[in-house]
Amino acid sequence: MDGAAWAHLLLALSLVMALLPLLATSMPPLFDYPNHLARVDAMNRWPESASLQANYRLASVLIPNVLSDLVMLALMQFVGARAAGLLLLGLTVVLTLGGIYLLNRAASGRYSVWPLLAGVFLMNEMVFWGFLNYNLGLALVPWGLALWLLMEGRPRWQQVAVSALFAILIFLAHLVAFGLYAVAIAALELRHAWSRRKAGLGPALLRLVVSATQFVPALVLYWAISPSQGLPLSPRFDFNPFVKLSPFTRLLSSGNPGADLAALLVSLAAVALALATRQVRLHPGLLLAAILFAVLVLVLPYSAMESFFLDSRVAIAAAFMLLAAMVPRRPRPVATAIASAMILLLLGSRSYVLAQDWRAQGRAIGERVAAFEHIPAGSFVIPAARYPIELGDWTQTRRMRPAPEHIVAYAMIDRQAIIPSLFAKAGQNPLVYEPALPEMKAFDRGPITRVPDLASFSWLVGDALAVAARADEPRPPLAGVYIALFQWGCEDWPSGLAVEPVACGQDFSLMHVIPSRGAAAGAAATSEDR
Repeated sequence: MDGAAWAHLLLALSLVMALLPLLATSMPPLFDYPNHLARVDAMNRWPESASLQANYRLASVLIPNVLSDLVMLALMQFVGARAAGLLLLGLTVVLTLGGIYLLNRAASGRYSVWPLLAGVFLMNEMVFWGFLNYNLGLALVPWGLALWLLMEGRPRWQQVAVSALFAILIFLAHLVAFGLYAVAIAALELRHAWSRRKAGLGPALLRLVVSATQFVPALVLYWAISPSQGLPLSPRFDFNPFVKLSPFTRLLSSGNPGADLAALLVSLAAVALALATRQVRLHPGLLLAAILFAVLVLVLPYSAMESFFLDSRVAIAAAFMLLAAMVPRRPRPVATAIASAMILLLLGSRSYVLAQDWRAQGRAIGERVAAFEHIPAGSFVIPAARYPIELGDWTQTRRMRPAPEHIVAYAMIDRQAIIPSLFAKAGQNPLVYEPALPEMKAFDRGPITRVPDLASFSWLVGDALAVAARADEPRPPLAGVYIALFQWGCEDWPSGLAVEPVACGQDFSLMHVIPSRGAAAGAAATSEDR
């Protein structure tokens, strides 16, 4: 078997292993994932649902945060919401590793097993955050770069035109991914200009200008048509060393810090050993892109345009670009065999650990989701939790497993519930939350309401009663008002509140809010006091 055939076989085996966690559960424990899934399911049902039409409106899809929605929406014409979500996750995995593999081939001139080490990093911190659009955009970046390199030598208009299409696709996925693609193209072009510096400055500048025209269509789309351009920039910086450096140490943060740290350290050691023994060299253009990405982690804001974790998202992009830059110096069968065995062992071990963890967390999510079977379709379900989102440490993002913030989104999928925490904001999403009652808007707190102490129960129920008192007014009316409270059991609720238990768990309670005229008046007074 020649080197290319062996590399193709290893790619196939790596993809099979990388996809194993997705087979472990239909409800993967990815933070934002259920929310994205529920939004697309609502978009799919919106034309036939009077309840959705009363509380949400369909908006423009020409926004830089929509590509995963469009892919899942297309898949939902053939499969259910949960299957569509898993297929999207699988597609992202395949595109990411396949793109890095092809980019390495485009840079080196031959296929190699070394970039497949990126398979160990496929399930990374940004995946566990559930940033579906960003991850899909990042998966497309190496494909665009590979085609840019492979089309070198063709007429420039063809190269630019093809890349412009990729730029638009990446733009529709996520603005950060679009920016990374532009930076990487700039790195490749600067490297090209440096290698031909003897030709003079004029030809180099002309080529850079022509290359930059590939981004014009996407930018025109953004500034002339997209509603996202109206979002306030409002950058917020946090230059705390922990905030800036921990994304690199938490690259593989899955909630199992021992396994994550071991996989990270062994991977870094493998890269260092391959470089030290001169098995590989680093492609200058891709190395420059990786360095620029790492610098972006240090200088980008934490949030802007109502989007968060902008700086930390880029750390995994730097890792992917570095691995794509690993170009073998010459075919060495023994070294290739050792590298292949190491990659399969690392990836197989990580996927096995993740599959076991996802199965366990999936069961825990399923137990909470089963409680929603007790509520009537078309209810208003208010999610709340006792503790705030964890900020994590140097090795893990969070210890709460499963994280409760978006589990209630399954009530929207399974029971056609209306939830106030859905990602549905004007300019950011293709579905916009415009509730029939202003009292429902009060629970649009990101991501969900916090109930840190017993005193907080009264105002939570008070605000819920304000909705319940007017539940008959919308057309169609709300079938009921419920509170899904995480990290508090039914026995923890203070007595005397206008609620009745529907389902109880060790750290979960689903309560039906019981409206009455007196309760409604008390709710209004409680809201005014706050």
